Amino acid sequence: MQHIAPSTAARATGLRAGLLALAGVQMVIGLWQVVAPGAFYDAVANFGARDDHLVRDVASYYLASG
Repeated sequence: MQHIAPSTAARATGLRAGLLALAGVQMVIGLWQVVAPGAFYDAVANFGARDDHLVRDVASYYLASG
C-alpha cells in the first residue's frame, strides 16, 4: 500500500487556515480585554486581586500576536 502525502499547496492552505484561526482567537480575546476588562476578569481570570491595568497590558500582547 502506497501512502500519498498531501501536496505542498494543500499543506500551505491548511497552515494558513490554522494561523488565521489562531489570529482570530487572539484578536477576539485581546479586544474583549480592552473593551471590557472587568467582564473578562469575571469570566476567565477570576483569581487574585482584580487589576484592569494589567488585563489591558496583557491585551496588548494578544492584539500584537493576532
